[in-house]
Amino acid sequence: MLIIVLVTGIIAARAQSSSTTIQYNEKMQPALVLELPNTTEDAEGTIIQKLKETGYNVETQGHLFWKKNKIDGFYVFNNVVLPSLSSQKLDMYFKVVQKNQEEKDNSTVYLLVSSGNENFVSTDGDTTLWNSTKVFLNSFVDNTTA
Repeated sequence: MLIIVLVTGIIAARAQSSSTTIQYNEKMQPALVLELPNTTEDAEGTIIQKLKETGYNVETQGHLFWKKNKIDGFYVFNNVVLPSLSSQKLDMYFKVVQKNQEEKDNSTVYLLVSSGNENFVSTDGDTTLWNSTKVFLNSFVDNTTA
């Protein structure tokens, strides 16, 4: 049991989001990326759970209803408020992919954040918002591990 707790702690400590760029609407956009030791289904479930914790009403009626709201491979959630930041409404774009063919039980989550109208936030543009978003994404590690 102790070994399991230690391994989980090490994985969680190493799993931190980092800055990257990813293509959205044929343009490279600033994004955060987080690798998780979980399947894509678990990562998607964590996204829904974390958004609900912020008070966001995720449309989950019907079988995988929320997955229909996909643009260019990203799940789009509009007007999300991160209470740790402010009452500013954000649009969050999540892309969840399997890490690779060999690691089918691991996933990679990409996150783009927009202040509206696809005005994507970057570390250079709004450091406070970028860092708050990074803390939000890093909180996925504990949720998917649990």
